[in-house]
Amino acid sequence: MAGKIPEHFRFFWRDWVGSPAVLGMSLADQGAYLRMLCIQFEYGSIRPHLLPRMLGLSEEEVAAMLAGPIGESFDTLPDGTLVNQRLQHEREVAIGVSERNRRAALIRWAGKKDDKDEPKKKSRARINGTAEVEGAIELFEVRGVPVPLELRLAMEEYRQCRAENAMPVWRRTTWLKNMSEDFTPEQWAEAYRTSTRSVWRSVHPKKVGGGKGNPFASMVKDDLPMFADPNTGEVLDEGQ
Repeated sequence: MAGKIPEHFRFFWRDWVGSPAVLGMSLADQGAYLRMLCIQFEYGSIRPHLLPRMLGLSEEEVAAMLAGPIGESFDTLPDGTLVNQRLQHEREVAIGVSERNRRAALIRWAGKKDDKDEPKKKSRARINGTAEVEGAIELFEVRGVPVPLELRLAMEEYRQCRAENAMPVWRRTTWLKNMSEDFTPEQWAEAYRTSTRSVWRSVHPKKVGGGKGNPFASMVKDDLPMFADPNTGEVLDEGQ
């Protein structure tokens, strides 16, 4: 897959500390597991015969480690290399975002006008689109109900799509409204993916059957009227 390998990947600490697989590992094994994830993110997969040198362990220690919870966290590909499927998906998304940003930068520079002789215009404060998405997710998760990974990734990809196509930055209240209780998180995730593929300016989920609704959106609706900030109680509007 084309694109520069990002120098970091997202680490979902809540999933890590609550993972049954991680809870079954010693602290030493947890360190080895995390190092293996870093190696996979860099190279795309792990060659088992290189693990003794990469982890500073003997071949016997590596074999014993792979026979336990760590080995169960990786799939063996036909070429014999090891891959953690969740990290592989995160890697593909991160590389795709990096490549789209690179192309967008080239387009901006190619179309940049020579404005040395033009009077400087007063610049407006820029809205941080990433912070707005994360702020919306925090308003849900502060109630104790995590936003599913599938929906997180779909929202981030759509945010990138809007940025690359010069669409207005969505405030956190707009993101929240586009997670209404009328649809499930899975239906919203599919709607975001469709809007990204089609480069739509809005998101249109399709309701399949009766649906069970969006439980975490219901909690926010009951506990945070008009999406009030849970820390200050202040009601958010589109200008924040």
